[in-house]
Amino acid sequence: MAQQTVAEGGDRPELADVGRLARRLVRQVVHIARAEEASVRRLLADHLGGQAGTLPVASGSWPRYDHVNVQAGLDAWLAEPGREHEVAGLTGFHHRVFGLADLIQPGSWQPGLGLGSVTTDSLPAGPGGVTLACVQCALYLVTEPEGPIVLLVRGPGEHNPVQGVIVEAVAAGAGRAQRAIDDIRRLSIARNVFRGHVIEFGGEVFEHDGGALLSFRTRPQVAREQVELLRRAALSAADESADEVPGKPITVTDAHMAIALDQLLDTRNQLTRVLLGGQPRSGAGQVLHEGGGDLAGLGDVGEVRTAADHPEPGTADG
Repeated sequence: MAQQTVAEGGDRPELADVGRLARRLVRQVVHIARAEEASVRRLLADHLGGQAGTLPVASGSWPRYDHVNVQAGLDAWLAEPGREHEVAGLTGFHHRVFGLADLIQPGSWQPGLGLGSVTTDSLPAGPGGVTLACVQCALYLVTEPEGPIVLLVRGPGEHNPVQGVIVEAVAAGAGRAQRAIDDIRRLSIARNVFRGHVIEFGGEVFEHDGGALLSFRTRPQVAREQVELLRRAALSAADESADEVPGKPITVTDAHMAIALDQLLDTRNQLTRVLLGGQPRSGAGQVLHEGGGDLAGLGDVGEVRTAADHPEPGTADG
């Protein structure tokens, strides 16, 4: 019985054992974290060279709703002739604030930050469910004729302290890093996916909780005739309200729409008469001019008429 008690007591952990286990666990965690951090720094040093820690860093920022446009501009910049690149994803970037300078400098240690898969968000890029994969946090190792360049792209996220989109660049050579940021900004404007579409912004854009950031709405198809009809109706309403209180909104009624429709139909009839070799009715020239279809803008009517040079009886003037 005594031997059994001693054996059981020898297996029971003591306070000193707990301390040793805790220190061993801490050493393992620190070793893994430093190895991960060193791999990121080593990746950057291998691409940029030994002078990586002394290179200037340029930075550009955009609002969070522009994330999809920044990605479109970045993709266009990377696809330009003579430029090659690789993408390296970062892990452990949530709840962390860091930049390229922190990753390059040997004395700057970011525990838990390592290399891994690229994290992306599928963001709306057009009507009909069109999306674009936008990078959340990644390094772009770019090679171009002038030399290597590295980009750090960070996008907004639920667990990300970065509220907007940040692109940082580092490269050797005067102004190369800043020029890359400027080119990406220029291309993000040129490739703006919002242009020509109807966009509905959610509450998050205006710092309100809830709702999607933005969405695309299907734009109704409006014919040129409808646009001209509305324009004439608005002009008619403006003429009537000219003597009213300045600044008062113009109200377009059904009566204004009817007047505009009559004008539009009458203008087409007069144009048909002219093209067939006839003469417009009295006052029709004024209607054509007001509607943006001045007869002078038709050029030489004689060049476009065909059988109207010898109209049949009752055709041109009937």
